[in-house]
Amino acid sequence: MNAPRATALAALLVLAAACGQEPAKPPAQGTLVVRLVGADRKPYRYESTLSISWFPPDGNGSRSEVKLARGRAEASVEIPFGAKITLTALADGAWLAPEHVDPLTQEAPRRECSLSITHEPIKLLVRVIAPDGKPYEGGSVVARLGREPAEATRLVFPPEPKRLPDPTTIPLDAKGEAVLSLPAGAAALGATFMELGFRDLKGVVRLPEGLAPGEVALGDVTLSRPIPIASGVITGGDKKPIIGAELRVRAGAPPREIDASLLRVLRQERGRFSIEGWTGAKSCELVVEHDEHVTGEPRAFEVGAKDLQVVLERGGGVVLDATFPASKPLDALELWLEAEGARPVARARKAERGAEGRLRVVWRGVPAGSWSLRGRRGGDAVTLLEGLAVEAGTVCRDPRLAGLALDRLW
Repeated sequence: MNAPRATALAALLVLAAACGQEPAKPPAQGTLVVRLVGADRKPYRYESTLSISWFPPDGNGSRSEVKLARGRAEASVEIPFGAKITLTALADGAWLAPEHVDPLTQEAPRRECSLSITHEPIKLLVRVIAPDGKPYEGGSVVARLGREPAEATRLVFPPEPKRLPDPTTIPLDAKGEAVLSLPAGAAALGATFMELGFRDLKGVVRLPEGLAPGEVALGDVTLSRPIPIASGVITGGDKKPIIGAELRVRAGAPPREIDASLLRVLRQERGRFSIEGWTGAKSCELVVEHDEHVTGEPRAFEVGAKDLQVVLERGGGVVLDATFPASKPLDALELWLEAEGARPVARARKAERGAEGRLRVVWRGVPAGSWSLRGRRGGDAVTLLEGLAVEAGTVCRDPRLAGLALDRLW
């Protein structure tokens, strides 16, 4: 404490004693002002959470978290003198590394400092349009990243897909514009579309391939209620209705399966179905699968089509009870049925790993004919069995399917 300040304080004590009053205590805390800045050293423009922790000499620590809205990049907090101070922030989906700040003192009761956000995020920019065609002004929408289900492959045990970020509520400005901020690492998660929703309204926009850090303008997204996509009936070759079929809708070029969250499949009696949902496509393809019937070629249709007639031919089944090295992993294992001149039966309807190196795989809806069982796991394809006779309406009884050793695939 400097001499003039000490003299003034002594005079105050003397005056207080003369008046019979307790002297006024000096303040025990000061003010810390923290500003968030981007890589360009300008105020950070997007939503973030600032976390300020402090630990006084007595050891009773405390923390203050401040939510910073878009356009607000500054916060202040009262902190006791002498406390150790640590700053960090949640921005673009990632926490910054902690930074330490010198304690506040009576000689320096106020301090201003900056916290730099140096990583380059991905900014998805959209303008949300209401059903009346006007920008959706103010309020907020829930944004969800998604990816279309993978096409039917030969994988028996595909790897678990990487988890996408949880749905996030993002505010809209007066022009209906919004920004979804993502960490740069989100580009590797394989998201292919963004869904925006509010109550029973929803809109979808495709994401460009190869997202990279920086701003990505996605254009306008129109919110709407679900629209009729198609309706019809599914029957077998005997004209009897088929119940319990699985319906998938594909769109685009090349066609990609529309995410199930964007569709509502309504089944009715006697094999009838109707589908409604959200898609910006004018034409789609319908894929129908059923355990006991052959999956036919995708059926093209115009959105809004009615009374589609889908006829499935009855197929047979193949059940493989195999063995494999119990210590080996099954991820990326591929098994499929193949016949000359026919499309490979790639999608196993059921796969179960049993105890002590046992594996059971079931194919349904296999066209009648002679088939070969082929497989691989990272190397060249290997023919495991030939001449599997499949008949419609029955399960193949070939004894070679029981106890088949798959060791050579590893």
